[in-house]
Amino acid sequence: MTGTADRVVSRAYLLGLGHVNLLDTYLSPLSYQGGQLSYLGERSYATRIAGGKVGFQSLFQAIGCYALSPVQNGTTMGGFLVSRTGLHYRWQPSAGLRLFAGGNLNFTGGGLYNLRNGNNPAQAKLQLDVAASLAASWSFRVGKQLLALRGQVDMLLAGLMFSPNYGQSYYELFSLGHYDHNVCFIFPGNAPTFRQMLTFDVPMRRATLRLGYVSEIEQSQVNGLKNHRYSHSFMIGFVRDLHFLSRKQIPANQIFY
Repeated sequence: MTGTADRVVSRAYLLGLGHVNLLDTYLSPLSYQGGQLSYLGERSYATRIAGGKVGFQSLFQAIGCYALSPVQNGTTMGGFLVSRTGLHYRWQPSAGLRLFAGGNLNFTGGGLYNLRNGNNPAQAKLQLDVAASLAASWSFRVGKQLLALRGQVDMLLAGLMFSPNYGQSYYELFSLGHYDHNVCFIFPGNAPTFRQMLTFDVPMRRATLRLGYVSEIEQSQVNGLKNHRYSHSFMIGFVRDLHFLSRKQIPANQIFY
């Protein structure tokens, strides 16, 4: 993909390692804790909306979890794919400070598998939601080095999620076709969900080193079942700005976030 001198497309590629706390009462009444590996890809650029003050952002996550029961005699494994696409309006109160407000359309797919369960060992995860999004970035110099710090918080507003009902098996649902309110409406009252991302950028010779921290508080209570995924991950990767000029020659207002 190519960019132009007046349109810079930024791409970030991060790998993360962290801690996860999992609960799904369809599988077990216990919380399982363990490790989480993740990949986070980000693409962003300024659109032509409102004279370039609106930016496009897409985030893609691949997440793998391995967690143990409190007494370490049970194991739950999980895998998730998450896609988030959104727009932000930008304010720039000073040369180095930028503020953003907007929203995201998010899709999550995946599931959990409990190795102890002989009956109903797996639980699927399908969710589509809309979230409010706030962000801020600050560019500053330390000596001759230009550094950047950015934070972003997303909060679920409304959406739909799949869930079996309490006591309902997947055999009843899919083989017998017994639908029982399995597509549930979610909102902050029954699914308070927050995602936070903090990144620190250090420009290198041909790319930018990015260090990050991602925290996800995902939880819901529908159909008599509770589930949550609390995770904290430290990320490392790099950013590439796709254009025909070197990063040092790009004016600051051409890199949107």
